[in-house]
Amino acid sequence: MKRIFNMKIIEQKEWCTHQLTKWAIDNQADHPIFFLTITPSGEKKVHPWMLAVHGYTSNKEEWLELDDYTKGGNTVKALVDQGYAVVAVDMAAHGDNIQTEKPIDYDNLMNYGRKEFLDKTAEILEKVINVILKSGKFDEEQYGYLSYSMGGIFGFWLANRNIPFKTLVMCVPSVWKEYTGQYVPQNNLNNLGQQSILFIAAQQDEHIPFTDSEWLYALLPMTDKKFISYSSGHSLPMDYINEVAEWIKLRV
Repeated sequence: MKRIFNMKIIEQKEWCTHQLTKWAIDNQADHPIFFLTITPSGEKKVHPWMLAVHGYTSNKEEWLELDDYTKGGNTVKALVDQGYAVVAVDMAAHGDNIQTEKPIDYDNLMNYGRKEFLDKTAEILEKVINVILKSGKFDEEQYGYLSYSMGGIFGFWLANRNIPFKTLVMCVPSVWKEYTGQYVPQNNLNNLGQQSILFIAAQQDEHIPFTDSEWLYALLPMTDKKFISYSSGHSLPMDYINEVAEWIKLRV
């Protein structure tokens, strides 16, 4: 298999006329880290890119599914059609990062393994970003963060640690207003003044109270920020895709 630094290509195939590649990162004695890249067809070798992180109980392949609950595949296709690459990563205990044959009890994980899950996911994302930036295949300056639901938690955390995302795109992000700790969004805003953010909320969200989304947005220190809401549940309508694509086009 072809290697780029410590990235190993596992599989390559066409997806919506573009190139889909599954990679593995050697992770020393630990379980390998798998991720996907969706890159535009054509000759250009270095692409601006978006790191895409799914919601709780989902997986990175959600970003390939067309017309489903999150419309992740529709969003990715719109971005790749515009010339962006997308890097999709599994959270810890999700997708290829599940290391047990038994089904994951996600309620139990959040009740009793929350800290370990959050720490491990943060570690995975930092390693993927580091490898992507060293690969020579992706732009070292023009990149952003795209998330759905709980994936937003890590976008705030990474950006506050001075990962220089050009923009954050948060689709119905978890708020965790009643929680404390290093990963809650309200504790990760100090270094975000120079970032831009598109915050998309759902007025009938069955998981995240709309008033909590409004509360978090009001705390954001960015001057370049936009709040959009839809009269939908946690599954956003197809209309949100054009908003995301246009926002990223102007900032990354």
